[in-house]
Amino acid sequence: MIIKRHFLLVILLAGIFCLLNDSHVEAAKKYAHKSDYAVVYDAHNKKVATITTKKNIEYLSDLVGDLSGDEKGINRKAPEDAKISYWYELRQVKPKYKIKLYVYSNTKYVKIKNLPLIEHGTWKIKQSDFDKLNKPTSFD
Repeated sequence: MIIKRHFLLVILLAGIFCLLNDSHVEAAKKYAHKSDYAVVYDAHNKKVATITTKKNIEYLSDLVGDLSGDEKGINRKAPEDAKISYWYELRQVKPKYKIKLYVYSNTKYVKIKNLPLIEHGTWKIKQSDFDKLNKPTSFD
């Protein structure tokens, strides 16, 4: 009888632990999507990183803003031999918006799609930006 009670107590405690753990995970997921973030995919559309820190989101946002402000890149196409290494999906939560940033492995250009007003373009980037964007796991 005592063994049966201990067994039931262990099962009950394990169940409570599982419920608490599940609710904690759900709360973390809800919190993660209340601020802007970026998801990075490789050339084969496999997710390789999620960028959430304010500093890194500001870096990506500033880069996109600075590039799109240069009218030379608007509606321009990437070089024909350009090979995508990674693409970043910058997700703005309020208002809900997604911008795609394509990074190439063999040329210092990036293509940006879904920009407000100008839709898309291709811009040349600095070596330091090229190096950073081609190592997405170094962000966080």
